[in-house]
Amino acid sequence: MAAENSLKSREVSAMIKQGFISDRTLSFSPSRSISRLYSPLSPPSKTLSSPPPLSPSPANSHAAHNQTLYDMMSEEQHRESRLSDDKRRKLHERVAKLLDKAPFRSGSSSSDVRLTVVSKDGFRVSMDVHGSVLSSKSRFFADKLRRERGVAHSVEISDCDDVEVYVETVVLMYSEDLKKRLIGEEVSKVLGLLKVCAFS
Repeated sequence: MAAENSLKSREVSAMIKQGFISDRTLSFSPSRSISRLYSPLSPPSKTLSSPPPLSPSPANSHAAHNQTLYDMMSEEQHRESRLSDDKRRKLHERVAKLLDKAPFRSGSSSSDVRLTVVSKDGFRVSMDVHGSVLSSKSRFFADKLRRERGVAHSVEISDCDDVEVYVETVVLMYSEDLKKRLIGEEVSKVLGLLKVCAFS
């Protein structure tokens, strides 16, 4: 009996080796392997780890920085342009107010000099004034007008730093009491008028 069992055991072993019978202890169990692979208790597999987050591209970051810088420069230029326009508009209003109240606009006597004052940025103001008044109050105009007495003149002063000051200086030439006229004015304005008068 023992010999018969030994013979059967050898036959089974031979059949297993030849592949006719599968050994359960050596068989592959998909469920067992998969459960181990995805088990939350098992250590994470390197092959299934999530990739690291992508860092922003240097080119994209540089483009965003340039766009921000461009926006800032555009806003600054727009602000400067708006301030410049406001300043120019207020200057035109002040000059127009000076000319409206100017004594030479009264029409009491005919003017013989067309005086034009031009600023560095192209702002131009023309005044019809009297040569006799300009000559009596300004050496510059006296020398300028002496050569062609009795003839209508056209005088242009270009590249002025402050057109308003030049216009007001001409207006003051018609004033009999400069001290009374300048009382209450700002120091900077008076200094500007004196500077123009020094070269007149």
